[in-house]
Amino acid sequence: MNFKTNLISRSGILQPGDRILAINGQQLEGMTLEDARSIIKESNNQIHLEIEFDVAGKTISIFR
Repeated sequence: MNFKTNLISRSGILQPGDRILAINGQQLEGMTLEDARSIIKESNNQIHLEIEFDVAGKTISIFR
């Protein structure tokens, strides 16, 4: 597993039912999992995720 994606899952930010809507401003709708992985791999140590949280029912942005 890629270090960056492993870090995201270990952080506890994402939970089952959450949806990642965009990575670094690129909307994921219609993209494959491999496309999303490429965006993450090409990032330079900073990833901006737009997440729709299942529990909150809101879309917020998280910067790390």
